[in-house]
Amino acid sequence: MKPTLVLTLTTSHGERCIHIVCLNPTRLTQYGFGLFLENVDPQEVTAGKGVIAALLEQPERRGLQGMEFWADNRLAFCAIIVPLSQINVPTAAKIWIKQFVAAPKSS
Repeated sequence: MKPTLVLTLTTSHGERCIHIVCLNPTRLTQYGFGLFLENVDPQEVTAGKGVIAALLEQPERRGLQGMEFWADNRLAFCAIIVPLSQINVPTAAKIWIKQFVAAPKSS
């Protein structure tokens, strides 16, 4: 399966962030505040081990966040660079995040 999203760690304004690159924009749907990727096959998301670890460390947050994961294999984001402090990762979503394709060590 070809990747749809590539996730890397970056720093913006002194804060650790996830940088999102979309390789297949036809898979995205725009609803309200941002872009949604639905029915995500974890194999279409490429992320470095550091990114996966950082996402798994994130708690479930209340309210609208810059990046949201759901247990039913959906995710949404409102920017291409999202601070880790603004990412919502419910426990049930961590199951499929662990299955993201490992990117080369430079990610």
